[in-house]
Amino acid sequence: MFKNILLLICLTLAGVALFYLIDFWVKDEGTDLFFTQQITEPDAYRAEFQDANDTRTHLFIKTCVQCHDVPDPKAHTASEWPPLVSEMVRLLKETRQAKPEARSWFIPGPTETEKIVAYLVERAGKDK
Repeated sequence: MFKNILLLICLTLAGVALFYLIDFWVKDEGTDLFFTQQITEPDAYRAEFQDANDTRTHLFIKTCVQCHDVPDPKAHTASEWPPLVSEMVRLLKETRQAKPEARSWFIPGPTETEKIVAYLVERAGKDK
């Protein structure tokens, strides 16, 4: 009984330590919030994506987060987004084929891809 309690305490402490380690690693990578804040305070993280009335926002996030963090739409111009999204969808399909763990990933169809592109083009950065 005592060994089980001791094991439970050790595992709990290891979990807490891992969470703090992730917090500091994510902070060092240049994000604006700690990892735990991103989980517990979603309204504080990437407020530009909090438009609940625009279903394209959710489609955009749902697709992108499968491989990487959600990009800022202003990171590219309106002319840069369409080929970039096409390439990302192509890579997503390839990854889904190649990795068994990716078989459940969401792959946007042509209509959904158009919605994502329209969303990004509307919010794109200025031409340089």
